[in-house]
Amino acid sequence: MRSFYDEAQKNLINSGLFDPDWYSATYPDVGMSGVPPHEHFLRIGRRLGRHGSLAAATAYSGERSEQAQVVVEAPKPETSLIPEDLSSLIRRSRLFDEQWYSNTYRSLIRHRSDLVGDYITAFEADSNRDPGPLFSTSDYLEFNPDVRGMHPLLHLVEHGMAEGRPAFSARKVNDFLRRADHGKVAPLADLISKDRHTTVVSWKDGNFFFGEIGAYAATYLQSLGFPAEYDTKPSRGTLASDNLIVVAPHEFCVYGPGKDWPAEVLARAVYLNTEQWQTSWFTLTYNAALKSGKMLDMNPTSAAGFAELGFTCGFVPLLPLEGSCFSHEDKPLSSSITRGKWVKDLSYPDELKDRPYDLLFVGVQNKRRAEGIASLAHVLQAYDCFMHIPVFGGPVRANDPDMVSNSDLSQLARNSKILLNIHQGEAEYFEWHRLFLSGIMEGAVVVTEPCLPTGIVFPDEHYIEAELEDMPSLLDHLLGTEEGHQKLSRIHQNCLELRSEILSGGKLFK
Repeated sequence: MRSFYDEAQKNLINSGLFDPDWYSATYPDVGMSGVPPHEHFLRIGRRLGRHGSLAAATAYSGERSEQAQVVVEAPKPETSLIPEDLSSLIRRSRLFDEQWYSNTYRSLIRHRSDLVGDYITAFEADSNRDPGPLFSTSDYLEFNPDVRGMHPLLHLVEHGMAEGRPAFSARKVNDFLRRADHGKVAPLADLISKDRHTTVVSWKDGNFFFGEIGAYAATYLQSLGFPAEYDTKPSRGTLASDNLIVVAPHEFCVYGPGKDWPAEVLARAVYLNTEQWQTSWFTLTYNAALKSGKMLDMNPTSAAGFAELGFTCGFVPLLPLEGSCFSHEDKPLSSSITRGKWVKDLSYPDELKDRPYDLLFVGVQNKRRAEGIASLAHVLQAYDCFMHIPVFGGPVRANDPDMVSNSDLSQLARNSKILLNIHQGEAEYFEWHRLFLSGIMEGAVVVTEPCLPTGIVFPDEHYIEAELEDMPSLLDHLLGTEEGHQKLSRIHQNCLELRSEILSGGKLFK
């Protein structure tokens, strides 16, 4: 099957309106790109306002001269290297950072009056040049090899975001979020008003967990004095009058009702991110967030990252608030767990050392995690472990036999000394739900690969960090020595004190 560009190139050649030799000679970067002139013009040149032949350039020049004779008093505009609409689209993405670009490429910049244009037109000669600290031009090409002959950032803003292309590498994400200023995170009052009712929405046919986050977010807002409720089918009146918080916009705005919402509603909604930045789902979330520039995040470091990019972004921490879906009394495990696994008697002892499970791991399987668990197998076999590592190919439903509910995870964590974490990939994302809500808040000592700083909980005070290759000796030390037991007990006690402080209102996030 012929592609769109194959057909377009054929039509361009047959039209007689394009001169490949003139085009290549006039724009030397074409030859350096290795892309055929016809394809280069269709993918890049026409978007940069370039001409395909001498006749076209002459006709354009004559037209400009006529206009100049008519408006002789008009000031001469500053020369732009690329069309204004394209420049605006790139700036709107928030991925081009003028100060960072100027500081990084000082002596290489040829057009200081048009830095966006300088970046775009420099690509053919310098394909490793980046627009800012988050987006990597070369990484995007590696993730999306079909984007041959088109500028990566140009492709992302025109096509890639809406398509949900992977856009950000774990390496860039780690560096960017590690430097993000947590002081820029906005108070909730900057995003929603207490004078107007707030409706929190999620897609009813999506991941069940996002529905729980939606219900929790409404409860959390209520605890802070905001009139709020959760609804999966808001009325037209609600859309017209309420503050709107969209949970998991990568689902809601792509597959759910959000895809049919009027532009003016999307432009004033607040979007609650649930995704890690290196994923395709995050790209879709980012695309939705650009419609309003207003965000919430359930991870404090991620919220700081959005704020660093110029979004108004607040933090909604997942907590075991009384009356919320994340607050659970001690109770037996559900049959979905017990019918498929042999489970030790859950005794809920007061002392950490008496908890029946030495180690708990619950996480979706992928290649990295499978290899990580395998590297720990010779140590884990010596201890009492509860391991649950399912494979999911789509949204997780509440009745999925491989799903562990929040209630079940809480019961297991309260009966485990250690909650182990292995990251999904190279991103050092602190998974707030699993590590904070299901680990730290339940008194299980989290042992994890290094995580990005949260500004709220700290390694060696509320959890323990170690590189994956150091995990075997660390686990043996923690579970097999008196010194290790004392360290676990100290951190466990810190976690209990933090929980008490939070739930008593002494450290309630606002």
